[in-house]
Amino acid sequence: MLSWEKSVVYGYYMRISNHVEWWDNRPHHPEISTFPHHRHIGDRVEKLENPDLSAFIEKCSKSII
Repeated sequence: MLSWEKSVVYGYYMRISNHVEWWDNRPHHPEISTFPHHRHIGDRVEKLENPDLSAFIEKCSKSII
């Protein structure tokens, strides 16, 4: 079991035109299979398999090219 007090807290945010996406590990979506890791895309919340910052930067790069 993951102890929230001992974990690294992160939140990555991207807004490009009308696209808003952020990844975080706040423990407010226990229904997600990758809890506490998840991503918000607009109004949706989805599982986040790879919460690595480099993966997020790659996603951002692909969105602006």
